Formats: sequence, C-alpha cells, structure tokens
Amino acid sequence: RFAVTVRETVEYVLRDLTSPEGAFYSAEDADSDGEEGTFYVWRVEELTDVLGEADGRFAAEAYGATLAGNFADEATGQRTGANVLHRIDAEPADEERLESVRRRLFEARGTRNRPLLDDKVLTDWNGLMIGSLAIASRHLSEPSYADAAVRAADFVWSHLRDSDGRLLHRYRAGTAGLQPTLDDYAFLAHGFIELYQTTFDHEHLARALQLTDEMTERFWDPEYDGFYLSPSDGEELLVRRKETYDGAIPSGASMALLNLVRLSRLTGRTDLDALADRHVRSIAGAIREVPNGHAMALVALDFLLGPSYEVTLAGSPAQIEPLLEAIRRAYVPTKVVLHRTAENADELAALAPFTRAQTEQSGRPTAYVCRNFACERPVTTPADLAEPFGGPTPFS
Repeated sequence: RFAVTVRETVEYVLRDLTSPEGAFYSAEDADSDGEEGTFYVWRVEELTDVLGEADGRFAAEAYGATLAGNFADEATGQRTGANVLHRIDAEPADEERLESVRRRLFEARGTRNRPLLDDKVLTDWNGLMIGSLAIASRHLSEPSYADAAVRAADFVWSHLRDSDGRLLHRYRAGTAGLQPTLDDYAFLAHGFIELYQTTFDHEHLARALQLTDEMTERFWDPEYDGFYLSPSDGEELLVRRKETYDGAIPSGASMALLNLVRLSRLTGRTDLDALADRHVRSIAGAIREVPNGHAMALVALDFLLGPSYEVTLAGSPAQIEPLLEAIRRAYVPTKVVLHRTAENADELAALAPFTRAQTEQSGRPTAYVCRNFACERPVTTPADLAEPFGGPTPFS
C-alpha cells in the first residue's frame, strides 16, 4: 500500500509538475473557479452522474463520501456536500472495480478547470525531489524514476548556476537568478548523493562534493561554527541568520549535517567528519531544547555516532546485482554504498582513495563491508555478507 502511494505521487509529479526540459515546477494552486479545492472534491450526485447508480454507491462507500460531505468548511464550520475522496478500507472487496472507478473519475476530473500552475523551478525543492526519485527508483526497481531525477539534476546544474559556477535559487521562463540560500546547496547536494547511491555514476558524487565544499566556503561560521542561511559573499544583511528547525521540510542546517556525514563515509575525507562534529555541537542546544523539531538533525546525528557501514562493491553492474540486492534489502539507514568497476576505478579513486585497493577477488564480484572504517574480509556471495546485511556478525 505504501508503494502504491509512492508510485501515484511520483506519477502526479512527472505528469503535472515537470517542465518539458525535465525540471520540477513548484506547485499547483488550491483554487479554481474562485473557490478553494473545487478541482478536487466530489458530491455524491457527481459520483453517480459519472459512474452510474451502482458504481456511484460503491465509490461513495469505498471513498467515504456522504450526502452532507465528509469535511466542514474552514470558514463557516458547515458541511457543504463536498467530499475529499480517500480510502477508508485498506482492503476493499473488489480492488479491480475500485481501480476502474478511480480511472473514470480521474478522466472526468480532467474536464474541470485546473488550478493555476506555479511554474518556478527552485533549486532547493528540485534537490529534494531529485533525492526522493532516486530513493524510490532503487527501492521500487523503477529505472524511469532515476532517469527523471538525472534529467532534473542535469537541468539544474546547467541552468541554475552563474558564470562562476555558483548556484542560483530560481529559474523561470528562460531566466535564472536570485541569491542562493543554504537550502539550495544542502538540498541539491543531497539529491546528488542519492543519485549516486542509485546509479553509481561517479559524476553525481563529484558534484555533491563540489557543492558541499562551496557550501562550507560560503556559509560556514568560522567563529562560532554552524552554517548561516545566507552566503558570505551575498547581499549585505543587518543580521545573518542561522535556522535549524526541521518543519514541513528539513532545514538546510540539518541536511548539511547529514550530507557531511555521508560524504565523509563515501570518500574517507576526515575533514568532512570533523566539520560534521563541529556543526552538530553548534546546534546541540537547539536539538536538546526541541528534539521533535530537529528530526533530520537527529537522523544525521545517529549516522554520525554510528555504527555506520561503508560498502564497496567491485565488479560489473550485472555481476554485483545479487550482492547489491541483499545490501539494499536490509534496513540499514546508516550505510553508504560505492561501486567500483574496471572502467571507473581511477575516477572513483580520485574521489574515494580507499577504493583503489578494493578489487575483485579471483575474478568474482566482491563486497567490502566496513563498519566505522574498519573492514571485514572481502566476500563474494550474499550469504557471506556481514551482519546486518543477512550474514554473520562482523568481527566474529
């Protein structure tokens, strides 16, 4: 059921919020025909008109629609007869019938006046969507999601940087501009990290590192540690703020922390690990005071404290597939995975020097599983992978 929700959400984004060039628009309005929600809600009689008497009753029951309406108007507190369709039974009696009903209602809804489209392309929000698509692609085995993420990432990289290669915040109608914030750098770097974890194209890892280094140069507070929201070389402000609160989306500060930890594990760069330690100490008071307002920061802290797992797979894409499937099947959020091939060995070693020695064993695909940079013996079968990836306990 969760997978269906992800697929339907991605389908909506790719269908209705994606530009011809592959970037993601910001939003659709809630209003149409001068009223909020008109495009989305249904009256029981509308269900019957579209579906007929029998299927209309079936849809009303399955989606919780009533003659009075299933929600109260926010302004008046009165029920208006309108219904937000939502599944009230996780396992309806006739799933095939329900899918037929859903398709017919979707087609009928398409004849309504659509809400207005906010067609701005924002660097930070695109970074989040790129990361989400990459994650969905590898967990749902949908290569098309990764392809869409790569298109968006390439668009942002090509169109949302200035002549010096520094990020810009907004693109619309052929024009990019506006000073970036910490969110732009942190979220886009996150997107590239997730893309690397899905595609193993080392160019994505290189871009994530470049963005993180630029972010540190432009947003780091050298006196008190932590990251400012605005860049040091940007518009002169009376006060450069720091924001750490994770609300509807993570804060740039929290995502920057997670990126630093993951990139240190992916590359072996101890400077990134040290910076992560300094950063989390600088925001520790805020986390302690409002822990439920710093969810992503706590995710990053959990990764930083460990145990973390660094996995390198050596071999061709086809050869490593059984090992990769076993590693991805296990729920180990504090892990990073690299893929070394004969073709990318030099480029990958330039980013992650420790991979130079992690070669195939006896011509067989090989997994190197390390915990907090201390490595187990290399293995060549899923059964021999270290715990928690389905094999024996590490260091036993």
